[in-house]
Amino acid sequence: MKDILLTGSTAFLTKSLYRNLGEDVRIVIADEEAVQTEGSGVKVYRYGPQDRSFGRLFDAYSFHTVIYVSNYVGGTDGDKNEGTRLERALLTSASAHVDKFVYLSSIESRNFAFIYSIFIKIL
Repeated sequence: MKDILLTGSTAFLTKSLYRNLGEDVRIVIADEEAVQTEGSGVKVYRYGPQDRSFGRLFDAYSFHTVIYVSNYVGGTDGDKNEGTRLERALLTSASAHVDKFVYLSSIESRNFAFIYSIFIKIL
């Protein structure tokens, strides 16, 4: 079974997405605004990368993939702390030897996404 961590702005993700990821996947969500989806088999933690408890998730689970959902994806203008949260998620994932880090965003975030794509290559 593969553990997948969803973090960032996950509130708009739906129960059907979790079902379609497959039965051999255990999904964990770490987002202070996460919505609990009853009967989905998803474990929800109501804190994000900026919280000290975020790093402890990597001790409790062996994440194969971390998916960071940008605040821009939900149709908002983003927020000023997104870069800090993304950096924390990247660094924590790198130190935990996560196999894949996926950054979901939109065209509106193109200005700082380029900076982090360089950062990812360095890791």
